[in-house]
Amino acid sequence: IDLIQAHTCLNCVAPSGLTASNVTGSTADVSWTAGGAETEWFLIVNGAGTTQTSTTASLTGLMANTAYTCQVHAVCAPGDTSVASPAMSFTTSCNVAMAPTNETFDAGFPNCWSQETADDFDWTLDAGGTPSGGTGPSDDFTGGGNYMYTEASVPRAAGDSAIMMTEDIDISSLTNPQLRFYSHMYGSSMGTLNVDVTNDNGATYTNIFTKSGDQGNQWNEELVTLSLTGTVSFKITGIRGTSFRGDLAIDNFEVRETPSCPDPSALTISNVSISSADLSWTAGGTETAWNVEYGSTGFALGSGTLTPTSSTSLSMTSLTDLTTYDVYVQADCGGGDVSAWIGPLSFTTP
Repeated sequence: IDLIQAHTCLNCVAPSGLTASNVTGSTADVSWTAGGAETEWFLIVNGAGTTQTSTTASLTGLMANTAYTCQVHAVCAPGDTSVASPAMSFTTSCNVAMAPTNETFDAGFPNCWSQETADDFDWTLDAGGTPSGGTGPSDDFTGGGNYMYTEASVPRAAGDSAIMMTEDIDISSLTNPQLRFYSHMYGSSMGTLNVDVTNDNGATYTNIFTKSGDQGNQWNEELVTLSLTGTVSFKITGIRGTSFRGDLAIDNFEVRETPSCPDPSALTISNVSISSADLSWTAGGTETAWNVEYGSTGFALGSGTLTPTSSTSLSMTSLTDLTTYDVYVQADCGGGDVSAWIGPLSFTTP
């Protein structure tokens, strides 16, 4: 014989039957069966421990759509603690977001959004430019943040699709709900961007937006009136075009109340000379007055050249050659009701 050892028998038996119930996006109840006659336990949740005096613990302040692992020790007496129970895991649900909401992606891919698993590839979170030249944005819509895009390079093929789904959003508090987001569809082989909506938990979807082809090297505002009620979610699909020059992107995906004074859109610069440039835009609604402000790139609104106008075009004069300018447009619906400033649109004089 060899290596005879003697051990003290364990008097403090580990709890058993650790389970989770009533799990929500931020709370859960955890319960277990005592190992013996003990009246105190030490519960560990994702590495953080708390003392318990009941075989049921209510956990609060949890993160939505997050996995938690629990173990519990019996504390039979000072210095007499059991080994840990077998681990038990649960995942919190996603909370329903309350409109208005605005997803900028600046904090990363949203916790309660998801990527479809039965499509061909995934959307990608990015900042700065995409890897391929001649396609994709060089920055997010506001500058310095993130956006989501579909990478069109090999091994992607024409017609491949990438699908992501938003969180559930309760729009019942909105009188006239509207979806607003920004798309960037620049590239000679640009494919198609589709947005579909559901209010029956994905049983059926209705297409509410589609756009195909090269839309220019800028972020474009997209506005969609929502005719559904209750809780909705969106399916966003990017379909790859015929070559790698088809990186499409979205940013600032917002569900909001339709503004009483709609934003102008489609700002366009033309006829740029050393001292002048022509600006045009599309009215957001029935308004007949607008404000235009422009100045050297990076200027603060309120410090530029402000020009009211009753036309959807304006000739900017007395410009300086070899200078980059930013320009903004605001709708004036009367009675002090104005839209947001839309821009900046940048251009450089020769």
